[in-house]
Amino acid sequence: MESGITLEHVVTVGGFLVSIVMAALGIWKYVESKVEAVRKEAAQDIEAARKDAAQASSTAQATASLAREELASHRLHVAEHYVSKEGHRGATAMIMKSIEAVSDKLDHLTGRIDGLMKPTTRSRSS
Repeated sequence: MESGITLEHVVTVGGFLVSIVMAALGIWKYVESKVEAVRKEAAQDIEAARKDAAQASSTAQATASLAREELASHRLHVAEHYVSKEGHRGATAMIMKSIEAVSDKLDHLTGRIDGLMKPTTRSRSS
């Protein structure tokens, strides 16, 4: 038996190594294509999320702007139609003073009526 390496052995081992390298490259290419597909899908999902976030932000800004306008309108309405505490206190004080004045006049009038109703004794002159 020959103990040397023959061309047939080299071709067999070389063919085997080439087939292993080709299989590894094929697997690498398959995995890379799957990774690329996932990247593209993720990029599309990210872009859709950005658009949704931009729309939600725009809606939130519009809602906040409307709320600010409505609040300003309500504040104006309150300022025009409602009385401040100090104004209410002043008006209440004036009303109470007027009621006291009317009460005093009624007391004076009652005294005068009582004076008229007292029987008077006249002395008869003969």
